[in-house]
Amino acid sequence: DLLDRYYGCDSSSLLNAMTSVPNYRHSVAPATLNHRYLSEDVHCTLIPLRELAQKAEVATPTLDGIIHFTSLIAAPSKGETKTRSLDALGWSSLSQAAIMERVTA
Repeated sequence: DLLDRYYGCDSSSLLNAMTSVPNYRHSVAPATLNHRYLSEDVHCTLIPLRELAQKAEVATPTLDGIIHFTSLIAAPSKGETKTRSLDALGWSSLSQAAIMERVTA
């Protein structure tokens, strides 16, 4: 539904949606575990998302599992990827309300 809303694609199935959006039509899965989907996206998206959920006192067992599993199979080389944490953003001392104000401003 989200892809259909943004791209006006065939949303009868996820496969149809992914193959009818020009940006995704020729996308293929990575051939190796040494890929940015695992080395960058987890550190730059999933970890900060989990920290935001923790601030809001929302449990994230599935997200925690994905982060843990990814760290076991595709840990980035030392210094290769920096995690975007609430601390790195300067938000670790902010309350949930203060973070919401910054995000919605």
